[in-house]
Amino acid sequence: MKLIKDIFTTAVDMRVWWAIAYVHGDLESENLPNGPNQKNGSFTPCVWAIQDFTSCFPFLHRDTAYHR
Repeated sequence: MKLIKDIFTTAVDMRVWWAIAYVHGDLESENLPNGPNQKNGSFTPCVWAIQDFTSCFPFLHRDTAYHR
């Protein structure tokens, strides 16, 4: 049962990180880590190193580990 709970928590938390990055504009092509706005310093992302939904997983893993 714990495995199912952890998978559910992972899925929910990944959606939260993705939503934060999406609303702030971090996922627009010009604002991605290798995009022009990041290279010239005109954009500061809300969440660093997020490029798509799957890149949210490392943030979740780090945050979950601190809470246990």
